[in-house]
Amino acid sequence: MIEVLLRHTPRLLRRYRPRQALQFLFAQTWYTFWSVSMLILFVLPLAALVLDWRIAQVHYLDFLGHSLPMTGAAALIWLWSRPWHVPAGVRLTWRGVVLHAARWVIVLSALVQVVLRVKKPYMITKKGVGGDGAALPLGLVAPYIAMAVLPLAACWYYLTVYGSGPTAGNLLFALQDALVFLLVLAFVVVQEVLAATDGEPRLAVRLRRQARTLTTTGLLAVALVATAIASGHPLWTAISLV
Repeated sequence: MIEVLLRHTPRLLRRYRPRQALQFLFAQTWYTFWSVSMLILFVLPLAALVLDWRIAQVHYLDFLGHSLPMTGAAALIWLWSRPWHVPAGVRLTWRGVVLHAARWVIVLSALVQVVLRVKKPYMITKKGVGGDGAALPLGLVAPYIAMAVLPLAACWYYLTVYGSGPTAGNLLFALQDALVFLLVLAFVVVQEVLAATDGEPRLAVRLRRQARTLTTTGLLAVALVATAIASGHPLWTAISLV
């Protein structure tokens, strides 16, 4: 879709009627703009920690008072638009929540590759076919590992260089970022273990095949807990300021 948007739409747009052009542009730019906005939301608290820069001067309870109504309105819009969803009858599930957190990174990666003119062979993905039980390459989940490591690194940089202050409230959002992508990574690993269909019934063998990814996930979990403990006092002090 991004390839079509950046390579073909500019030269074909003039052939569309205004209504068609609007429909095509909305469909083709939605994921792109959404992924860029998610990147901005991800990066802002990390930049604030590294630069010791306050994005906004507001008490945490005031922040919740302004953000929760918007979250509620978004949920109501989703419920209101349910009759238009395709396929019909699809409900909000934990898989859908994980996909929402995971896919913007992939969309952003596609955008970067199209801009840099990275060429890859086209391959139809397997559907309805289980995995072969092979070890999951770390390269496939490297984006999610990086998205968990970067917030932790920003937290430790802030704790080491600045220690505490009003900006420490962004530690909460950085920890949330790291937790989200750690959960995505854990979900991918668990699915790989459960979906192995090469006839190996022993769980221990399937776990051993994914030892590298499981070890990486475990280390990230330990790092997240350690970072949260180290961030506890400055974070509490910052969000308690009136």
